[in-house]
Amino acid sequence: MILKNKSYSELSLGLAEKGITLNEPNLRLKISKGEMPADLFIAIIEALGVESNTVRSIIQDTEGNG
Repeated sequence: MILKNKSYSELSLGLAEKGITLNEPNLRLKISKGEMPADLFIAIIEALGVESNTVRSIIQDTEGNG
């Protein structure tokens, strides 16, 4: 979120456009805990506009740390 210069409020609005209703406090809690369903994680990545090659790189980095 920092790299994309998005606030929790802006992310909440972006998710609402995708039909996912999460208020700012609930969204903040889910992100800070790092506990969320995969479909929410994907929706967040899409709402932030993260490019697919970046996601691929993150997956490769985490597979190497397992």
